[in-house]
Amino acid sequence: DETPPGPQFVSIWTEDDRVVTPPDSAVLDGAINVRLQDVCADAFVEHGDLVRYPLPVALVLRSLGEGLEAPPDPDECETLRERGEAALSS
Repeated sequence: DETPPGPQFVSIWTEDDRVVTPPDSAVLDGAINVRLQDVCADAFVEHGDLVRYPLPVALVLRSLGEGLEAPPDPDECETLRERGEAALSS
């Protein structure tokens, strides 16, 4: 079972990943799966950038804070990037 009962699992992944191959193998049954390019179509994020790029940082913060019920819509792209930039600069 990829997501046993208990916490809500979230998988944040990028189609540009060259470490986890194929990239969509990061998709977990029973999890909220967020492909970065579905939120921000122009996001170019490789594996090592996941901890340094504003978008995934904001998604982790949301997941740990108010929670993430579903993948965010593209209309949240800029807001999420701004939140991630603020977190990375503090």
